[in-house]
Amino acid sequence: MAEIVTKPSARGFLRRYLGAASAFIASFLAGIVSEALSVYGLTAFTLAVIVAIIVLWVLRTREAGVSMLLWITAVLIYVFSKASRLRPEDIYRLGPRVVDVLVSDALSFMFYISIPITLVILILVELFRRSVRYVVGEDEVVIEGGIWRRQIQAIPYHMIGRIIIEQSLIGRALNYGTIILVSPALWGEELYARAVGVDVAYYARVLQEISRDPLKCLYGVPNPHEIASVIRDKIKIPFEAFKELEFFLKSGSESFDEKRD
Repeated sequence: MAEIVTKPSARGFLRRYLGAASAFIASFLAGIVSEALSVYGLTAFTLAVIVAIIVLWVLRTREAGVSMLLWITAVLIYVFSKASRLRPEDIYRLGPRVVDVLVSDALSFMFYISIPITLVILILVELFRRSVRYVVGEDEVVIEGGIWRRQIQAIPYHMIGRIIIEQSLIGRALNYGTIILVSPALWGEELYARAVGVDVAYYARVLQEISRDPLKCLYGVPNPHEIASVIRDKIKIPFEAFKELEFFLKSGSESFDEKRD
């Protein structure tokens, strides 16, 4: 059978695209909620931070973390730079309202700065997606990709003990999903790691084993069930060879014993 060459689909990277746009999403939602509740100043800024935390928790991707970190850093730099330019007489004149004035300006800046941050991260995410390539060959599965540093990982079929296919509701509708290749060393154990008392080192090893990193699994690929079926057929070949060898050795041993008797 000819090798299968595929890559993450744009549909499969939807969650990572949303993660890249998390700063824009958070600032947009915060603006809508602030207007709906008629809150401004420090209260609106606090609300924006809460919305950002919720968006980050929902998406839980590396792209969302980077987007939020850049966004918050830019806003803090803006607030401190505005505060450093205030003269003592301005602070005295504004009194307690000085915080609200600074934060009100920051709320507008939050939205505008989220646009270039989102665009830059979206471009990097798309470049990364295009760099990733999966090859299901005769002897191994090859995973390669990376923008700044190219990584190539070859996984022989005899090192694959189990295949996990993950599909969201949208993934089932649009026919894409993630294929996770689990080594025989942890065959089945990763299902119970959260429920039993395991040490930190083992727990970290389990989390690494079932990583959803696009360079550690077949992430967001189209037709995941067809690809997984091909991999399963490839996995059976070495096990069938081992069975034939075991049968041959057993037959030879029995024949030797009969001749000796």
